[in-house]
Parts: sequence; structure tokens; C-alpha cells
Amino acid sequence: MNVHFSNYICSICGRGFVTERLYSRHVKRHATEELKCKDCEKIFGNKEKLRNHQKLVHLGDAKRSKCLICDERFMDYRQKILHMVKLHGAKEPSLLCQVCNRQFNDQRNLTKHIKKDHLLERKHKCQECEMVFFSSTTLKVHMAKHTGLRQFKCDICLKAYARKNTLREHMRIHANDRRFGCEQCGQAFVQKCSLRSHMRSKHGTTL
Repeated sequence: MNVHFSNYICSICGRGFVTERLYSRHVKRHATEELKCKDCEKIFGNKEKLRNHQKLVHLGDAKRSKCLICDERFMDYRQKILHMVKLHGAKEPSLLCQVCNRQFNDQRNLTKHIKKDHLLERKHKCQECEMVFFSSTTLKVHMAKHTGLRQFKCDICLKAYARKNTLREHMRIHANDRRFGCEQCGQAFVQKCSLRSHMRSKHGTTL
């Protein structure tokens, strides 16, 4: 949305932003301070970069999720569970959706599922049409239909696509990745739609 609705333009690098808050936060990143990390020798250009470095690299208060078996600490609950399963043989947790009985390995995925599939939460609305979406990522992909923006380009043939997944599928052509095989004649195809077309025209069946 910052790309398509640039109300505030950075005079240093030219990037645009929807809100003044996002713009102000970005401008601070251009500040030329020299801030040294108190735990190592690295130097950073602003306080935000220094703060992010300390959270990610040094323990501090960031790694609060402690393993129940050893003293290892982690950034979040999911990392802790993976550690306990792999290193200590703990049982993978299983959370059950009370509506459809689907199982999830952590509370975050279960909550996301309930909001998206059962509560039908759609907070992200397209400004160009009436469509609404659960996530900002899905909205961003949708916006390409209105703008015609094709930012994902193939390095080999220079074809450009609006979606990263479409480019990934296209790259299988160059790799000759024929993962979709016909069970009747053995002919293989790069894309599933090509296999469907083959099944209809050659064998008179649908996939």
C-alpha cells in the first residue's frame, strides 16, 4: 500500500509511505549516528538497528521462553517446542479445533485458523474494489490485478509475474521439472493444468 498510495515521500531515498507515522519512522533510519553495542564490537547507524541487533543476537529480555528440560532459552514458544521435540524427545503438542476437529501444533496457528475459516475475519479491504482479505499479504497479491505491477522477474528469460508463486512455477520450465505424470501413458508435465488438458484430449477423462 505504501507503493500505491504514497502520501509522504522521503527526500533522501524517494520511498513513499501511506501515513506520517511510517514516514517519520523511516526518516530516522537515515540518521548517521555511531552507536556501539555494549555486548560486542558492532556499530550501528541508529538506535532502532542497535535495538533489533541486541534482541536477535544477545539474550537480554528477548529470549524469555525457557526449555522445560535444560537451560536453553528461545525467542518464541514454537522454537522452544521444536527444541524439546528434537533434542529431548518430547511429544509434539496437538491442539484441536473445537469446530472442525483439525489439529494444529501451536496456539498461534489454531487462532489464525479460527479467525480465518470460522469467524471469517476479513480486515484488509481493497481500495479499488469491494473485495476483502484475511491477511495484508493476500491483499498485496490482489492489488497486482489493479495496478498491473509485475515485480517478480525470471532471471533467465526476463518474463515478469505479479505473484511469487507464479514465478516459482515458471522456473520449473527452465529446470525441466516434470512432476505431474500421467498414470495411463507415463507422459509428464511441468504444470498441473497441462496434465489436466492432456487427460481430457488424449484419454477422455478429467483429473
